[in-house]
Amino acid sequence: MKYLLLLVFALMPIANAETWIRLNIPDSYINKIDRDSIRKEGDFAYYTMKFDYNNESTILKFKHDCKYNARKIIRHSTIDKQNNEVVLFDNLSGELTEYNRPAAMIKLENMVCI
Repeated sequence: MKYLLLLVFALMPIANAETWIRLNIPDSYINKIDRDSIRKEGDFAYYTMKFDYNNESTILKFKHDCKYNARKIIRHSTIDKQNNEVVLFDNLSGELTEYNRPAAMIKLENMVCI
């Protein structure tokens, strides 16, 4: 039992790991995606993106319809980088919306939908 607890506590940081990948998307304020957050459920993909600026980071969680090329933000968070505290948090609802498909969006689709 003691070894099982040790194993559980040793693996916990790995479960919450974030691997941010910088995207080369011109004219976009969202410039990083967390590779470890990408998960597929049927025709839908879920993933987290981030934009760092000055003293804050904005983190957005998306629901993406891979079949119909539509997506929506389902969670929005703003984090104060100096004291690592969430200063704004919203769970959002609403419809998925279709989007333009420039090369950068197709690259993102290939990353999250395949």
